[in-house]
Amino acid sequence: MNRPQSVTVLAILQLISGIFSLLDGLFILLFAGIFGGLGAAFGGAKVGAVIGGFIGIFAAISFILGFLSLLLTWGLFQLKNWAWAGTLNCPYHRHPRANCQNVWQRRYSSQFFNSGFCSG
Repeated sequence: MNRPQSVTVLAILQLISGIFSLLDGLFILLFAGIFGGLGAAFGGAKVGAVIGGFIGIFAAISFILGFLSLLLTWGLFQLKNWAWAGTLNCPYHRHPRANCQNVWQRRYSSQFFNSGFCSG
């Protein structure tokens, strides 16, 4: 299979991203246990369960993104079209605030600067 170098580079970067997402999920899960235990010690069992569960949700999201990254890595190495599309679209799903900022800058920044608010 003759794979372009750019696809190989993207696959390796996607693999690194997936590994770090999985490690991040484990790290967040550790904090869920620590803060859940502290919440239970100082605020009661219900407070500890709520805190631990809330932080655990973020760990689950990180695990899901990590497994998705590893699946996309496999697809890129196999030259699957869905993996290419998923790799190009996933950064926007991971950082929606940055994407919205870019859209705002493209649409409204020229109007803002031309309206006189930023003129010297």
